[in-house]
Amino acid sequence: MTAIHSRCRILVPLLLFGALVGAESPLRLPQRHIDLPTDPAVSWGRLANGLIYAVQHNDEPEDKLSLRLYLDTGSLMEREDERGIAHYLEHMAFNGSEHFAPGELVETLQELGVDFGRHLNAHTGFEETVYKLDLPDAKPETLDRGLLVLADMGGRLTLPEDEVERERGIILAEMRDRDSPGLRRARHTYTSIYAGTRVGDRFPIGVAETVGAFDAAALRAYYHRWYIPARMVLAVVGDLDPATAVPLIEAHFADLVNPDPLPQPAPVAPATETELAAAVHVDDELPRSLIRWIGVVPGAPEPDGPETRRRELYRELYTAVVDRRFADRAEAADAPILGGGFALYHAFDHHSALIQVQVKGERIDEALRLLEHERRRVREHGITAGELAVAVAARRAALDRAVEQARSRTNARLAYGLYASVRDDRVRLSPQQERELLEPWLDAATPAAVAEAAGVQAWLAPRRAVLSLEATIAPPHGEADPADWLL
Repeated sequence: MTAIHSRCRILVPLLLFGALVGAESPLRLPQRHIDLPTDPAVSWGRLANGLIYAVQHNDEPEDKLSLRLYLDTGSLMEREDERGIAHYLEHMAFNGSEHFAPGELVETLQELGVDFGRHLNAHTGFEETVYKLDLPDAKPETLDRGLLVLADMGGRLTLPEDEVERERGIILAEMRDRDSPGLRRARHTYTSIYAGTRVGDRFPIGVAETVGAFDAAALRAYYHRWYIPARMVLAVVGDLDPATAVPLIEAHFADLVNPDPLPQPAPVAPATETELAAAVHVDDELPRSLIRWIGVVPGAPEPDGPETRRRELYRELYTAVVDRRFADRAEAADAPILGGGFALYHAFDHHSALIQVQVKGERIDEALRLLEHERRRVREHGITAGELAVAVAARRAALDRAVEQARSRTNARLAYGLYASVRDDRVRLSPQQERELLEPWLDAATPAAVAEAAGVQAWLAPRRAVLSLEATIAPPHGEADPADWLL
């Protein structure tokens, strides 16, 4: 790291403790409770109201800044009569605030060289809302203006009734435009996997029934309940001295307040228990048919730390071997699949395992049998030393590339990594630190150790298992249960 990075980190205190910091705050600074090194190039802090900030010097691109305001709220926090309100509120963040009357924000930023959509944007997910602002230069006055914009979005929206009504037509039109094969497939998949939970009924786009009924009062209620500093992370990355940024962050965000008591989101209920559920979705607008086997087990994510990182590394290796097997099968001239893949991950309070294939043409029956063959093969026989060696070499090369390319990482990419580390409660490591951490485990990797790490309940003994067919044509067995096709 450069001398500037080290010097800036000394000038900026690691933490600023305040009254809120403690057990009731929903977000934590991972490095405070996890035994892993943290990237020395990043200056972390926390305001008294709970907002976490991270500042990092970077000069790719030169003399530019990327700002990200992460809010720990999304569509899963909506009540039944609020479906779509988180996304609606994201739209309203550009339509009037304490310092920018309706219509002024875009015009003001355009004068700075910021283009709406390219440099100023946002997204709403199931569990997060993120506002993104890329600034054309790194002058303190430009940063000051950018932080004002994000602070207004985070805590000072005016939500005028006429603007709420005007935006409704835009959102309803967006809902119609997004009624795509991909969205329909996603609804089918999530509803099938997470049956018994509200996940499948909380897609961020919402439903016309509730979106058509929102008024300013409903938006304000959600806004004041969830847009609070205790649920915020601010990432600032670019060609700047962190010591310059921190006073500006305090000036714009320190007066945001939290409700008392802090609201608590309802937990996601465990998915319905079943030995094997079958789900068929036919849509002739899909680009290709997919067959998936998915297993889930409810549970919190594994806490970050050295042992979790070791298991994750070995699961990556296991996944790479299975992916390679599907790639090899797809290359055969008579293959019934275009490709396939495997994944172990955590989402929506469930540990999940996924194995899938993309069907070639109408060969659904053959593709299904191939998927089941490979699923049983890897579960019953594991992986070979030769396959593992290939995966280890590829992972080692990726670590080397990450170190070599560390200085070419963009502001936007780094800013994402900073807020994501808090969101996921994972320590942010530098590429060099990650390589030093993982290399001994790569040296020690064996087929047995990798298989043991991959032997999670979601893969071996799921609470809910779903065999899902998402097809461009009616399945060859008509209405028969896809699970019966394997008999």
